[in-house]
Amino acid sequence: ALVAAGEASGATSVYLHVDLDVLDPAELRGLLDPAPFGVAASALTAAIRALVARFELAGATVASYAPTGPEDLADDGPTILRIIGALGSSTPR
Repeated sequence: ALVAAGEASGATSVYLHVDLDVLDPAELRGLLDPAPFGVAASALTAAIRALVARFELAGATVASYAPTGPEDLADDGPTILRIIGALGSSTPR
């Protein structure tokens, strides 16, 4: 649906603002403003990959991460790295 919306707009590139608060707090401990029943990290990374496969990535922001201690970062690090990796999964045009 995101790719279709981008195509319908006529966009050739996208700037992605990834607010981590959309994620389910069961998957990420260090959210700034956690809300239950958020998006699964796998769904978010799939959406990002689909967008960057179709559109040139003009830039990106990853926001709303506020770990309360090193334990949060140790638990959340792999998920955050997968999200950042999805942003870099575009093919050069």
